[in-house]
Amino acid sequence: MKDYRQLRDPNAEYTMRDLSSEGMGLTDPRGARDVEITDVQTTMIDGNFPWTLVRVYTDAGVVGTGEAYWGAGIPELIERMTPFVVGENPLDIDRLYEHLIQKMSGEGSVEGITVTAISGIEVALHDLAGKLLEVPAYQLLGGKYRDDVRVYCDCHTEQGADPAACADEAERVVEELGYDALKFDLDVPSGLEKDRANRHLRPGEVRHKEAIVREVTERVKDQADVAFDCHWTFSKNSAERLAAAIEEYDVWWLEDPVPPENLEVQEGITKGTTTPITAGENRYRVTEHRRLLEKQAVDIVAPDMPKVGGMRETRKIADLANQYYVPTAMHNVSSPVGTMASAHVAAATPNVLAVEFHSYELEWWSDLIEEPFIEEGYVTVPEEPGLGVTLDMDAVAEHVVDAPHRPLGGETRRRLGAHARRATAGSDHRQEHAHRESGNALTHGTPRQSKIDRHDRSAERVPRCAGSPTVVSTSSAMPSPPGAASRVSWFSLSATTEATIASPVMLLVVRSMSSGRSTPTIKAIPAAGMPKFSSTITSITMPAEGTAAVPMEMSTTSRISSICCPSASPMPSTCAMKSAATPW
Repeated sequence: MKDYRQLRDPNAEYTMRDLSSEGMGLTDPRGARDVEITDVQTTMIDGNFPWTLVRVYTDAGVVGTGEAYWGAGIPELIERMTPFVVGENPLDIDRLYEHLIQKMSGEGSVEGITVTAISGIEVALHDLAGKLLEVPAYQLLGGKYRDDVRVYCDCHTEQGADPAACADEAERVVEELGYDALKFDLDVPSGLEKDRANRHLRPGEVRHKEAIVREVTERVKDQADVAFDCHWTFSKNSAERLAAAIEEYDVWWLEDPVPPENLEVQEGITKGTTTPITAGENRYRVTEHRRLLEKQAVDIVAPDMPKVGGMRETRKIADLANQYYVPTAMHNVSSPVGTMASAHVAAATPNVLAVEFHSYELEWWSDLIEEPFIEEGYVTVPEEPGLGVTLDMDAVAEHVVDAPHRPLGGETRRRLGAHARRATAGSDHRQEHAHRESGNALTHGTPRQSKIDRHDRSAERVPRCAGSPTVVSTSSAMPSPPGAASRVSWFSLSATTEATIASPVMLLVVRSMSSGRSTPTIKAIPAAGMPKFSSTITSITMPAEGTAAVPMEMSTTSRISSICCPSASPMPSTCAMKSAATPW
């Protein structure tokens, strides 16, 4: 069975617009900037939204981290697109973005989740390019207008429909947490609804929402700007009455009062009230935002960067808005990765008001990265290369989402969760210590290529070594394997080692433990000819005689603690692989 990366590319059969480096004839050498993408991988984090993190790996050993807006199907789309960027230079961000848009044009890249998936890759490319060029990501967007980016806090209460409770929370967030920009929901139950399906607001419901606006704005006064969100819930007439009812209050903006599909209705709402109207998170790429702006259908445009097109596309949207003297407020429900990427865009864009923060109630949100983040309602944009954030892989592993079972390369594969990792860590550590004491610890070298398989993490796949394990010898003088169009998993980590297996028939088991970021990589180097790889590399056929080495799958948070090779016969003439490690 084929996986997503092996699907045929129907688009290539009828389009002349090939924007790959080969299609564009890009052959001039770039010296130290000659870098190639080796893989793209994703993982999902169970936050207050299911965040999809994206990583782009290179043959330079440098990894870029990004994020796509949450939603079903994003990891599969990124898997589908990976072959289109492997072998490309990651510094060509704009070309690769347009290349993916073109490649996926028959699969929905005009708008929707295909654009969102491309956005996640694009964000990771900015982090990667910044690291390669040793500049912060905002510099790639033209430099910065501000050192600190304002953050508006999306606020909630357990009594979300109670105006007084909303006012209490607004006061707390301003005085205790230090924010001077807030947002509250207005599409909350009032108890007066008769039929929520018809989008109609009864007079009492309008008065209820007006009361929330009045209580909150009068409580914080000039201490904070306050916006209110409707989540595209109401009918045209209801939105008109609501916007009129809150005109007398200091409302920063009223967001998405009507559904996004009918531009003429959106235009009428905006032009019919003095209450500032905002929309944009449900419109993709600069093309759809152009229609909003040309019709003057918004007072403030609100793109969601990792949803609508990525960092450069969001900057293009803001630049277009600036031509109409319209400010930009960046919608955002991301993890720290996407939030920091949005902050870089905001720093580089003159007409940005603020970036949304939607996770102030999630205690471990900031644990996902090692650097300090939002302080007193502002993000200080890092000067470190790329996005300037470092994932805490232990926190990632703790909150990672198991992938749904699906066939990959002919068998069902899935990730191993954090519990399995913790269960094996103690025994792995003891094995590693014993090997160190016997002088057989693996050697470390220089990082090279990187790939991760996200699915094969099942502890039951390969049995543990029986009897006295033999630790294979290591060498740093062996050549790299020839390239192969197969699902071999390489990792771009802080060390590389090569393991030689001098037995024609044996079962190889690699145990790993979470222990920092020093991880060796094992490369496949057969003595005579490459083994025949299956598409998923769950096993390879060993040569009848001679020496062979096996590609192993390891985690970015783990290092090899032992390699045990039972040499007793009879053994199957295949070498199975296993990594009990974090799935990303």
